[in-house]
Amino acid sequence: MPKAFFRAAASLALGLGLAACAGTPPPAARPAIDPRIAAALEALAQPDPHLAIARVPGERTLGTPDGTLLNGLTGTEVELILGAPARVRVDPPAQVWQYDRPRCFVDVFLYTDDGETRVVYVQERSREVKKVPPGVCIGGVWMARQGRR
Repeated sequence: MPKAFFRAAASLALGLGLAACAGTPPPAARPAIDPRIAAALEALAQPDPHLAIARVPGERTLGTPDGTLLNGLTGTEVELILGAPARVRVDPPAQVWQYDRPRCFVDVFLYTDDGETRVVYVQERSREVKKVPPGVCIGGVWMARQGRR
């Protein structure tokens, strides 16, 4: 084969290799967590026992020491905040995502309506007879996600 053929093949291979390197897009930026939710979850990890508890399914309340602060968030937002659940149960149009901690569980109930899956209720359950104070379990999941527990 002529040398011109090998030069052309080498040039083509080099060009394709450089094009492949240059065409790789940078990784997508990770969305930011609402700082109010992050601050509330930090507070839940060590709650004030004198705070009143408000549990209203479907209504997000940032000032309460429990899981209602997740109500109304999408599944993607919940995964950003708490990470991937340990278990998922799907009963269309509902889903239950479960997060484990050594002393308790967090169940996040999501409902799909008009193509959007959103949190409608969050439940914390103790593994023991003794109850875990509200908010401690979800705060623990948050802390574990942050690598601090």
